[in-house]
Amino acid sequence: MKMFVFALAILMGLVMFANAQTQVVPEPEWPGQPFLLADGKLVALESQKPKVSNKVKVLGFAGGSTIYVFEGKSSPVQIASDAAVFVVRLEVNADPAQLVNIDRLQIDEKSGTRKVVVVKLTGFAGGNQAQIETLSLKFAKQGNSLRFTPASPLPAGEYVVSTKSGAMGFLFGVK
Repeated sequence: MKMFVFALAILMGLVMFANAQTQVVPEPEWPGQPFLLADGKLVALESQKPKVSNKVKVLGFAGGSTIYVFEGKSSPVQIASDAAVFVVRLEVNADPAQLVNIDRLQIDEKSGTRKVVVVKLTGFAGGNQAQIETLSLKFAKQGNSLRFTPASPLPAGEYVVSTKSGAMGFLFGVK
Protein backbone atom coordinates (compact mmCIF):
# COMPACT_ATOMS: atom_id res chain seq x y z
CA MET A 1 0.00 0.00 0.00
CA LYS A 2 2.84 2.39 0.86
CA MET A 3 4.43 1.64 -2.49
CA PHE A 4 1.16 2.42 -4.30
CA VAL A 5 0.78 5.82 -2.52
CA PHE A 6 4.42 6.63 -3.25
CA ALA A 7 4.03 5.72 -6.95
CA LEU A 8 0.81 7.75 -7.19
CA ALA A 9 2.52 10.78 -5.64
CA ILE A 10 5.41 10.49 -8.10
CA LEU A 11 3.01 10.16 -11.05
CA MET A 12 0.99 13.22 -9.97
CA GLY A 13 4.21 15.22 -9.59
CA LEU A 14 5.33 14.24 -13.09
CA VAL A 15 1.96 15.23 -14.58
CA MET A 16 2.06 18.62 -12.83
CA PHE A 17 5.65 19.18 -14.02
CA ALA A 18 4.75 18.26 -17.61
CA ASN A 19 1.78 20.64 -17.58
CA ALA A 20 3.98 23.46 -16.30
CA GLN A 21 6.52 22.81 -19.07
CA THR A 22 3.95 22.80 -21.89
CA GLN A 23 2.22 26.07 -21.07
CA VAL A 24 0.38 27.17 -24.18
CA VAL A 25 1.34 30.64 -25.39
CA PRO A 26 -1.50 32.35 -27.27
CA GLU A 27 -1.25 33.03 -30.99
CA PRO A 28 -3.21 35.44 -33.19
CA GLU A 29 -6.07 33.81 -35.06
CA TRP A 30 -5.60 35.85 -38.26
CA PRO A 31 -2.44 36.89 -40.11
CA GLY A 32 -1.10 40.42 -40.42
CA GLN A 33 -2.21 41.92 -37.09
CA PRO A 34 0.47 42.19 -34.41
CA PHE A 35 -0.49 41.95 -30.74
CA LEU A 36 1.25 42.91 -27.52
CA LEU A 37 1.98 39.84 -25.38
CA ALA A 38 1.32 40.81 -21.74
CA ASP A 39 0.94 38.43 -18.80
CA GLY A 40 0.51 35.49 -21.20
CA LYS A 41 -2.39 37.15 -23.05
CA LEU A 42 -2.66 38.87 -26.42
CA VAL A 43 -3.53 42.57 -26.13
CA ALA A 44 -4.77 44.41 -29.23
CA LEU A 45 -2.75 47.44 -30.26
CA GLU A 46 -4.44 50.63 -31.44
CA SER A 47 -4.98 50.21 -35.18
CA GLN A 48 -5.33 52.97 -37.74
CA LYS A 49 -5.11 53.27 -41.47
CA PRO A 50 -2.55 56.02 -42.02
CA LYS A 51 -3.16 59.07 -44.14
CA VAL A 52 -0.44 59.26 -46.76
CA SER A 53 1.26 62.60 -47.30
CA ASN A 54 3.71 63.15 -50.15
CA LYS A 55 6.11 66.08 -50.02
CA VAL A 56 8.29 67.04 -52.96
CA LYS A 57 11.06 69.60 -53.39
CA VAL A 58 11.35 71.61 -56.60
CA LEU A 59 8.71 69.57 -58.42
CA GLY A 60 10.43 66.36 -57.34
CA PHE A 61 13.78 67.15 -58.94
CA ALA A 62 15.35 67.82 -55.52
CA GLY A 63 13.78 64.78 -53.86
CA GLY A 64 10.80 64.23 -51.65
CA SER A 65 9.29 61.98 -49.05
CA THR A 66 6.24 59.90 -48.22
CA ILE A 67 4.91 60.30 -44.70
CA TYR A 68 2.33 58.22 -42.85
CA VAL A 69 0.16 60.33 -40.56
CA PHE A 70 -1.85 58.87 -37.65
CA GLU A 71 -4.57 60.70 -35.74
CA GLY A 72 -4.04 61.62 -32.10
CA LYS A 73 -0.95 62.60 -30.13
CA SER A 74 -0.76 59.37 -28.13
CA SER A 75 -2.00 55.81 -28.20
CA PRO A 76 -4.38 54.47 -25.57
CA VAL A 77 -2.07 51.42 -25.40
CA GLN A 78 0.83 52.45 -23.13
CA ILE A 79 3.51 50.00 -21.97
CA ALA A 80 6.72 49.97 -19.96
CA SER A 81 9.94 49.90 -22.00
CA ASP A 82 10.79 46.35 -20.89
CA ALA A 83 7.29 45.03 -21.74
CA ALA A 84 7.64 45.37 -25.52
CA VAL A 85 6.98 41.76 -26.60
CA PHE A 86 4.83 41.27 -29.69
CA VAL A 87 3.33 38.34 -31.59
CA VAL A 88 2.13 38.30 -35.21
CA ARG A 89 1.01 35.55 -37.57
CA LEU A 90 2.47 36.03 -41.04
CA GLU A 91 1.14 34.66 -44.32
CA VAL A 92 4.54 33.99 -45.85
CA ASN A 93 7.59 32.13 -44.66
CA ALA A 94 10.38 34.65 -45.27
CA ASP A 95 12.96 36.68 -43.40
CA PRO A 96 10.90 38.37 -40.64
CA ALA A 97 13.15 41.44 -40.72
CA GLN A 98 11.75 42.10 -44.21
CA LEU A 99 8.13 41.69 -43.08
CA VAL A 100 7.77 43.43 -39.70
CA ASN A 101 9.18 46.66 -38.36
CA ILE A 102 8.75 49.13 -35.52
CA ASP A 103 9.24 52.85 -36.10
CA ARG A 104 9.32 55.73 -33.66
CA LEU A 105 6.72 58.38 -34.44
CA GLN A 106 7.19 62.14 -34.40
CA ILE A 107 4.42 63.97 -32.56
CA ASP A 108 3.03 67.06 -34.28
CA GLU A 109 1.56 69.09 -31.41
CA LYS A 110 0.03 71.66 -33.77
CA SER A 111 -2.03 69.16 -35.79
CA GLY A 112 -2.48 66.62 -32.99
CA THR A 113 -1.03 63.79 -35.09
CA ARG A 114 1.81 61.28 -35.11
CA LYS A 115 4.02 60.92 -38.21
CA VAL A 116 6.70 58.69 -39.66
CA VAL A 117 8.69 59.04 -42.90
CA VAL A 118 8.41 55.76 -44.84
CA VAL A 119 10.14 56.75 -48.10
CA LYS A 120 12.73 59.44 -48.68
CA LEU A 121 13.95 60.24 -52.18
CA THR A 122 17.04 62.28 -52.93
CA GLY A 123 18.81 63.53 -55.98
CA PHE A 124 17.69 64.35 -59.48
CA ALA A 125 14.06 63.34 -60.07
CA GLY A 126 14.08 61.27 -56.87
CA GLY A 127 16.33 58.71 -58.50
CA ASN A 128 18.03 57.73 -55.28
CA GLN A 129 16.14 56.35 -52.33
CA ALA A 130 17.60 57.26 -48.95
CA GLN A 131 17.76 54.58 -46.26
CA ILE A 132 14.99 54.90 -43.67
CA GLU A 133 16.20 53.76 -40.26
CA THR A 134 13.91 51.36 -38.38
CA LEU A 135 14.47 49.83 -34.97
CA SER A 136 16.49 46.64 -34.74
CA LEU A 137 14.34 43.66 -33.70
CA LYS A 138 14.91 40.13 -32.35
CA PHE A 139 12.69 37.37 -33.73
CA ALA A 140 11.70 33.90 -32.51
CA LYS A 141 9.29 31.35 -33.94
CA GLN A 142 6.24 30.74 -31.74
CA GLY A 143 4.08 27.94 -33.11
CA ASN A 144 2.59 29.24 -36.36
CA SER A 145 3.41 32.82 -35.39
CA LEU A 146 6.39 35.06 -34.84
CA ARG A 147 7.40 36.64 -31.53
CA PHE A 148 9.47 39.82 -31.80
CA THR A 149 11.01 42.31 -29.42
CA PRO A 150 13.16 45.41 -29.84
CA ALA A 151 16.87 44.58 -29.67
CA SER A 152 17.30 47.28 -27.01
CA PRO A 153 14.88 48.98 -24.59
CA LEU A 154 12.61 51.57 -26.20
CA PRO A 155 12.84 55.15 -24.94
CA ALA A 156 9.61 56.89 -23.95
CA GLY A 157 7.59 57.93 -26.99
CA GLU A 158 5.04 56.80 -29.55
CA TYR A 159 5.63 53.87 -31.93
CA VAL A 160 4.03 52.03 -34.83
CA VAL A 161 4.33 48.35 -35.73
CA SER A 162 3.77 47.71 -39.40
CA THR A 163 3.74 44.58 -41.52
CA LYS A 164 4.29 44.30 -45.24
CA SER A 165 1.00 42.42 -45.65
CA GLY A 166 -1.28 45.32 -44.84
CA ALA A 167 -1.81 49.05 -44.96
CA MET A 168 -2.62 49.40 -41.27
CA GLY A 169 -0.47 50.84 -38.51
CA PHE A 170 -0.57 49.23 -35.06
CA LEU A 171 0.27 51.87 -32.49
CA PHE A 172 1.48 51.92 -28.90
CA GLY A 173 3.31 54.24 -26.56
CA VAL A 174 6.14 53.67 -24.10
CA LYS A 175 5.88 55.39 -20.72
